[in-house]
Amino acid sequence: MHDGRKNEPGRWDAALAGALDGLDQLVYRSNLLGSDRSVANWGGGNTSAKLDEVDHAGRPTRVLRVKGSGSDLATIERKGFPGLRLDDLVPLEQRDRMPDTEMVDYLLRSGVDPSQARPSIETLLHAFIPAPHVDHTHPDAIIALTAASGGRRIAEEAFGDEAIWVDYIRPGFALSKLVAAAVRENPSARFVLLAKHGLVTWGQTGAESYAATMEAIVRASRAIECATSRNPFGSRVRVPLEPELRRSLLLAALPLLRGGVSRERSQILQVDSGPEVLEFLAGDDARRLSQIGAACPDHLVNTKVRPLWVDWDGATEASLETGIREGIIGYETWYRSYHEGHVDAETAPFPIDPLGPRVTLIPGIGMITAGRDATRADISAQLYHRAIEVLRLSAGISDFTSLADAEAFAVEYWPLER
Repeated sequence: MHDGRKNEPGRWDAALAGALDGLDQLVYRSNLLGSDRSVANWGGGNTSAKLDEVDHAGRPTRVLRVKGSGSDLATIERKGFPGLRLDDLVPLEQRDRMPDTEMVDYLLRSGVDPSQARPSIETLLHAFIPAPHVDHTHPDAIIALTAASGGRRIAEEAFGDEAIWVDYIRPGFALSKLVAAAVRENPSARFVLLAKHGLVTWGQTGAESYAATMEAIVRASRAIECATSRNPFGSRVRVPLEPELRRSLLLAALPLLRGGVSRERSQILQVDSGPEVLEFLAGDDARRLSQIGAACPDHLVNTKVRPLWVDWDGATEASLETGIREGIIGYETWYRSYHEGHVDAETAPFPIDPLGPRVTLIPGIGMITAGRDATRADISAQLYHRAIEVLRLSAGISDFTSLADAEAFAVEYWPLER
């Protein structure tokens, strides 16, 4: 559980931040948020600052500096924050709707530099909130609270009228407009809890926005701790294998798994037998929990909606190999059906992903992630660690709920992601 000790308001260095210009302070704030993966997933979340700048013609211009699409808060630099003219963006809030493709084109045309990075898909969320500094993150504790059945009641008790709860809708124009209207209509609000998605905070200064993010996480964590009443993964029914046996079985099984997931595109595998993974796999409710769905949209883009859970006897090489073979066949059948059941005119132009899993869970042995290179395999592993933590927190309260398959597909095959 995030207890507020690692990434807390006290970590903000006022002297250091005060010596930085507006954009450098935004970089500092973003790196600080991204330094804790329980606050900001790899590549996830976005931050912004509304700054006074001088444009190419020497005219004073109010500019929104917002995280560029595809960058990572932990390592982002100045060049990762494209600038957009606020006078172009703010009037868009008066529109009733705006298709995604039109929105992206409009954002590009509103940029102050044609060679800059593509702005975040959630740029208008930052533009429409009137505060000078806005942070949108995906903290484990917030996602867990909003994904737990009964989580809304717990959130209302923990935050009162200081938080606005927004039911899940896909990021984009509609969500940006909805959040901005809710913030204006609720002047006492300091936080927005996006169900099964994340957190939005703001402030007159970067320090205020950062402190609000940390406060929300601490309050959510404490509320979860008070509400936790059961073993989240169920009774411990599986014992992790001894390292020597685990290694021996992996040496036999990994070529089979890599061949199975590489039939359409070559994949690299990464093995994780860490204590958090093994604790999760040992529970008698872990299999069911793993198949409910992704913890948040940012996860599923890199992990798919569900992992492959390998059923085997927990002891023999022959059983493990059979479990992998049958598991891959079953997963491919399911994934094809999932795709065929949701593909539509918007998503039809995009080819179906390779059918195999990106995350494979083997009780007693660990988690194996796949990617087109080692970096991608590691990103999938990082994000599934976050998913395990969300499952642990949610299931300790009541039960974990996820996006519906149709909602997950709409993110996974979203043209803006593709």
